Amino acid sequence: MGPAAAYLAATRREMPAFLARDHYRSIFDGLQTSLSSYGATPEFDLTYSAERTCETIRTGERQIVIYDQYLGQTFNQLNRLHFNTTDPREARVYAYKIAAEFAQIDGQPRLGAVLAMAHVASRDGTIGHRKDTDVAHRMRITALQEAYVMAHEAFHTIVERQVAWREQMLRDARADFLKNFYLSAIIRLEEANHPDLDTIAPMYLKQMELFGSDDALVEECLCDTLSMSVICPHPDRNPSIGQVEEARDAIFFALRHLRLLALVRHAVHERRPGFVANDAWLDPYLVRTQFLQWALGQFPPLLALRTPEIVTRFELTQERYSKFVEDPILFELPTAIAEYANKVYPEAHERELGDALTDTLLQHPEQAQRMSQLGEKFFITDPELMSQEFYDTRLRALQARMYEEKDAKSTADRASRPL
Repeated sequence: MGPAAAYLAATRREMPAFLARDHYRSIFDGLQTSLSSYGATPEFDLTYSAERTCETIRTGERQIVIYDQYLGQTFNQLNRLHFNTTDPREARVYAYKIAAEFAQIDGQPRLGAVLAMAHVASRDGTIGHRKDTDVAHRMRITALQEAYVMAHEAFHTIVERQVAWREQMLRDARADFLKNFYLSAIIRLEEANHPDLDTIAPMYLKQMELFGSDDALVEECLCDTLSMSVICPHPDRNPSIGQVEEARDAIFFALRHLRLLALVRHAVHERRPGFVANDAWLDPYLVRTQFLQWALGQFPPLLALRTPEIVTRFELTQERYSKFVEDPILFELPTAIAEYANKVYPEAHERELGDALTDTLLQHPEQAQRMSQLGEKFFITDPELMSQEFYDTRLRALQARMYEEKDAKSTADRASRPL
């Protein structure tokens, strides 16, 4: 067993039967060729698990970038929502599925089962995302996003080895961004007497302080921009505007996908509503997104995209993503998870599952059989939790309790009547 296989076997529950190695071989080969000009040829390997990560392991002089194929499938589904859906509810339905899987990873199988049930019970009729307007475009975007994630991870290994270059790049990126994005933005707001200046300026100042003090965050931004040199078509090849625009959109929305996945993972772990606006964990993702959007506008192959028409199209694309993908998850999912968690983890711990699951099963008894078949799909490993017998037992117990409560209420009503 090689080092990558041994690491994966020890750290996650793989599903190797689903690996599409031939599909990814061309991406791996292309990245190795492109990255060789930076004096590095990292190895690439593939896995398939609910982790949805891309990471590097080191063994001796070898550096192996391990890409999780399930991340690409998730990108593809988010792209389908972005390009096709006209119903914001569809994003939340899909987010229940992601949250169910993250709950299993986080050691919360009961919450995972409830979230899986929420996904199954609410997904009927959510088919708008399947009506593709341009399948080839979506597939190209997804492939570019996967390559971007791999390139980003590989560049971490490159900048770590070249210490002096890294320090110079960090200084340059920090000075350039603080001056030409944050400070210039605040000055423009002041000159325009913007009505939201008192809200935006403190937020920008907070992010400036973070960017000015966090080398790890600046390196993340740096690897994002270095990845552009690999993903964007080279100017010498005379790419069309459409090709360059696709590369720009792929990179930018890949980062927004990653930010959204981080939100869902955090919401599952915290199990509380209202954290999005108040918690500092989101600030690095906001800074990184702002930096990437700013850097995309400075990158030479993308300068042609600064025409008013293309800038407007990019803005409309961002608005669509916010409306149909991000906002339904960002503003609704944390509260939903908190509500489910409160039922799944009652203070008395009298039942293994709360009423959120059992009530839903009573309302949708036809879902019980379907639910029992979701073990592999949702990576729920407890056979008792996923067995049909378990759900039948839970339903009988709930029905018996309801009958007892009904009989007790009838007896109390009779006792309270005057003779």
